[in-house]
Amino acid sequence: MDSLIRWKRQDSVRLSRAINRFNNQIRKLDKSRNIPSKITYEEARDKFVTRREFESLINSLNRADEQTLDRDVELASGEKITYWEYSESLRKKNIAGANLLNELDRINRERAESGNRYMGEERISEIQATLDLLDSSYDSLYNFNKRKRQREFLGRTDYETSRNKLFMQNFLKAAKNLQNFKNYDVLMRKIKSIKNPNKFYEVMKKSTILMDIFLWYKDDDGSLVYSTFDTNEQAFDTALKEDLELDIDVD
Repeated sequence: MDSLIRWKRQDSVRLSRAINRFNNQIRKLDKSRNIPSKITYEEARDKFVTRREFESLINSLNRADEQTLDRDVELASGEKITYWEYSESLRKKNIAGANLLNELDRINRERAESGNRYMGEERISEIQATLDLLDSSYDSLYNFNKRKRQREFLGRTDYETSRNKLFMQNFLKAAKNLQNFKNYDVLMRKIKSIKNPNKFYEVMKKSTILMDIFLWYKDDDGSLVYSTFDTNEQAFDTALKEDLELDIDVD
């Protein structure tokens, strides 16, 4: 994954030490329990992009000790996980939620000051939906297997990256409704070539048409049809060709 960090030797040393310390703690645990997996340097380095994410990962690994790893927490699903995993996931959820609420408060202040009650309406709806998704995702987080949980705990804590990961997930769900479009596979190939959620958001926001994908299939009667196009598929093809500069089948 592309990194925005200008690496220094001391960064590599700090990461190696944190990983070795974490893995040594894991080796001491009872293997019959549902415990976190050990991690490699390559795995860890591929999980962050920004300096903030790097520091967050170091801090998270350093919080894994006898007290947090020896204790189990039983979830509503009946699964037991270590207190470290539980507390780290809760920490991420709270940070993301707090940042979203701060953004919502800022938008509401700007709306009141401008007198425009429609200002930021689309972003407000997105924030509220994301807050709901955070709650539902947290409730079902531990229904995944241990390896998937490991990737999650080593994943983004940076707010923008967390938000863009949710955007990417929601975009892919909405895009499934476009499978009957002739150039659907062209978009899918582009999407599969983008591993970084931040880059994914930067690419997709080039197209106003694709950013409205969530409105196209809101319900049977509420699909958005752009006034300058005859159909959604025509708008879709134009977005791929002109906004994303992709080669499409025009026959």
